[in-house]
Amino acid sequence: MANEPNQESYVRRVLEETREYERRLREDNEGLRELVATLECERVALQKRVEELEAGANQQMSELSALRERLTAQVNANQKSTEQQLAIEQQNTNLANLYVASYRLNSALDRAELVDAIREIVINLVGCEEFALLEPDGHGGWQVCDSMGLPDDFLASMTRPDGALAGHLKSRKMHVTDPAVLSMDELDVSRPSASIVMSVGDETVGAVAMYRLLPQKSGLEPLDRELFDLLAANAAMALYRLKLQEFVKGGK
Repeated sequence: MANEPNQESYVRRVLEETREYERRLREDNEGLRELVATLECERVALQKRVEELEAGANQQMSELSALRERLTAQVNANQKSTEQQLAIEQQNTNLANLYVASYRLNSALDRAELVDAIREIVINLVGCEEFALLEPDGHGGWQVCDSMGLPDDFLASMTRPDGALAGHLKSRKMHVTDPAVLSMDELDVSRPSASIVMSVGDETVGAVAMYRLLPQKSGLEPLDRELFDLLAANAAMALYRLKLQEFVKGGK
């Protein structure tokens, strides 16, 4: 019986330690619950912040995409405006060139001045340095009154009534060949880039035969066609007028 107090003391101590352990465990659990609640709040807050950032990023991306589209549209509009302005400037330049060329043809006072005007049109405006200006010789053939860049034997073949160029000239129609199909190595008298017959009424007063264009010019342009029409009409009238003046002076 002597051990009973010790046993009771041991049991009491065990119970107290157990209660203390349970108390500490409850406190730890409560602390963990508080920590979990705090972490959950922080997680929710962070999730909300992430969603806000994503929404902001999406909005910024949408704004950036819209800004890029507006910028692209503005660049395209500016480019189109620049191209239109350049086209207008080119048209104005072309009109000025046509006016000056027409004025020089119509105001020529003698044959030399008229030939210089035709040369300037062919060389500087059309861009051809291989050409010949011909006039009827009165016997069914032609005579070269001016030329550039063509050899003598080539010019001689151009003047024959039955020559390779005669068919183009007899038709009294403008003949134009795409320069891209012409040989750049060999001249072919029958294949000019352009041949323009100058006539007034039923009388042929002259012709211009152009061959290889300058290397930097790959083909004929709309302005060239207008220049050809200018030569066919205005140069023809100018040459006819000078012929009449020469005839009147010769008669005197």
